[in-house]
Parts: sequence; C-alpha cells; structure tokens
Amino acid sequence: MDQFDQLDVLARLDLIFENQSGSRRLIVVELGQPESCENGAWKCRVTLAGIDHRTRSTYGVDALQAICLTLRYIAFQLKELLINGGKLLHGDGDEFPLDAYFGAILRNRQSNTEPPHPNPLPACVHF
Repeated sequence: MDQFDQLDVLARLDLIFENQSGSRRLIVVELGQPESCENGAWKCRVTLAGIDHRTRSTYGVDALQAICLTLRYIAFQLKELLINGGKLLHGDGDEFPLDAYFGAILRNRQSNTEPPHPNPLPACVHF
C-alpha cells in the first residue's frame, strides 16, 4: 500500500541506489501536497522508501516554505547516500544528476553537515 493513499502526491521520483559493493535497492521519493494545520503552520508529508520506512512531515509558515524545507530535507537525505560511497541511478542505469536537481540547496549549506530537521515548527499533527 502506498504511503500517500489518502493524500495527493505532488511529485514522485524513482531512483536506484547502488552501494560501493554494487548491491542495488529502489529509492522512491514521494512529496505530498501542502496541508494547512490548525496552528496556522503548513506541512508537507514526504516518504523516502528505501532510506526510511516512515512518512515524515516538514513544517513551514506557509505552503511554499513547507515545500522548500521538504525539498531541502530530500536533498540532504539523498546526498548522505553519496557521501557514504554510493551512486544514485535512474531506472535506465544513467547516473542521477543530484546537482541538477538540488545543487543550489546543497551549495547554500554552510559548514554544518547535518540534514535539516524535518519539523522546524511545533507539530500540529502527530503520526
């Protein structure tokens, strides 16, 4: 069953992660539509199947910020796979151009190597 059965998926990306020994696994990224919360914040749900089995929510002060923070979270989760010596591939075997998708986000990150916290604002809904 899809993580987003009850949600509208804004974007989906299917990738293959190949580790240093050549072993491969499917990575499915699903970004949900922004949703307003009772406290005035906005959230986007995201799944990173193949990296994390849970659906996460990233919060922003408005819908656009929630999307931007979620994209940032995705970028750093994918980059972490590469830092550990792996490769990201499209289904046809071509290398996934992480920099073309997330280069500005990754370059703007200062010296801190930790990915952004998925809940920068108080949560309005617990999963």
